[in-house]
Amino acid sequence: MKVEIDKDKRGDWRWRVMAGNNRIVATGGGDGYRRRCDMLKMMRAVLHPALLPGAKALLLAGAIGLLAGCASTPRMPWTGYGPVNRWPDVPGFELARTCAAKSVAAVHIEFFCWAPDGNPSRYYENPDDLEAPFRSLVRACKLTNRILFVSVCNDNKGSGKYGDDRRGLSEFRPQISKALGWIKDCDWDGLYVQPVGETRTSAGAQIEAEAAGMFPASRLVRNTGSRPTSGGGWAAQFAYHAARLGDTVPRGAWAVTDHSTILNELGGLYAQNYDPARVEAYAKRMLAQGSPCIIYGFGQSNIDKGSIEALGRAVKAAGLD
Repeated sequence: MKVEIDKDKRGDWRWRVMAGNNRIVATGGGDGYRRRCDMLKMMRAVLHPALLPGAKALLLAGAIGLLAGCASTPRMPWTGYGPVNRWPDVPGFELARTCAAKSVAAVHIEFFCWAPDGNPSRYYENPDDLEAPFRSLVRACKLTNRILFVSVCNDNKGSGKYGDDRRGLSEFRPQISKALGWIKDCDWDGLYVQPVGETRTSAGAQIEAEAAGMFPASRLVRNTGSRPTSGGGWAAQFAYHAARLGDTVPRGAWAVTDHSTILNELGGLYAQNYDPARVEAYAKRMLAQGSPCIIYGFGQSNIDKGSIEALGRAVKAAGLD
């Protein structure tokens, strides 16, 4: 096999993999790429040995060495998306590739997510079930140069909200420590860790302290009380959960749409697809003030491509693509 790279009539970059008989065995599909670097990132994702038989030889031969010089860290501010609490239901490579194609820099998940059987403590009791899909998602994000923003657990566990069984984080400290170990094992410069979402209990604070001893502050994210106003200390970054689209978000905060009211304003708390126009408008406002904007796909078991495309348009309008 060989890789061919060229520009089309519009000046967009395209690629294809040719077999020995000149048959096309893989392409980037119908999309061209304005930047050669973006095209090469997507090509690397598709040419993963698990997805394309024979791709291993191309990788080892250095075909993807063309990626040298492509920035692994996106320009600030950036956008992100994730089907956060149903992420194992979504193919990781497809999610990362879809984000990469639209210059959406980050994939966002909550590690201890919802179980298919509706048991709110199932994965807390059996975290081993999440190790393989998590490592697969890590590989996908590395291959596509996406940030992986992992919120490990949420301190609403035990609150009774959203069908919770009122078993708090304190019951599952060994399992959470085990998950932190896996996340640390997968550590790379594209990984950002929020140990606890909406920290409100002593157990949540203990988990934050444990993570602070495992990861550098530069890649830790604080979300104490849901709306912290600054970073610093053990976490250089801070995530802010605004209640409404029109609320003021502190400059530089990671604006995460993890609130029932703001999600209803975007199209519905349990909507499988949000309103793209509202997503785009909100992302543009956050990017303009220097804040990364992360769309929290609450309960989504699909990839919300409309929201990803809207985020991509916001990135392009800001000149950050």
